[in-house]
Amino acid sequence: MRSFERIELRHPVAGGQEERAAANPLHFRDSHVALLEFLHHLEKWGPLDKFGYKDFIPLFKAEKFDPDDWARLFAAAGASFAGPVAEHADGFAMWDSRLTEWNAARMGPRRDVVGEMERAIRRQGMKFIATFHHQWLWAWYPTFNQSVDASDPKYAGLYGPPVSEGARLGDSTWNRRREQ
Repeated sequence: MRSFERIELRHPVAGGQEERAAANPLHFRDSHVALLEFLHHLEKWGPLDKFGYKDFIPLFKAEKFDPDDWARLFAAAGASFAGPVAEHADGFAMWDSRLTEWNAARMGPRRDVVGEMERAIRRQGMKFIATFHHQWLWAWYPTFNQSVDASDPKYAGLYGPPVSEGARLGDSTWNRRREQ
């Protein structure tokens, strides 16, 4: 299975699920897992328009994070370079960014995780790398869905710009592959 197909199946937010189900038997298992996660969220945190991804950030403390432990582990494994994901598709920067308020230095753990990792890795004599997956933010969250907080423009810095339901990269990729 190609990685974009797997990503699409794991995040069944926007239509076309019947086609994906017919093409991949894992769809039903993944949809069931997604449903269980959604029901757990409702039970523990409440509806997504009241408690969304942004509301988990204050709970993220990183109290046990020790960049020197990580760097020593990488060095002991024989790595010549190492580093963190600076920003994943979630729109939350793990460094002290001037470009977005949604970053780990200003909220959550209130630490520059990337900076701490850089210093620790370089102290171990390794080259430092960081990956940046910001491009996935476009249409990662269902900003088209008015029943979730991702549609609120005041959170666009985290959730990304409003997009139409069919605009997801995975959907367009899936549709192009299906038409071939």
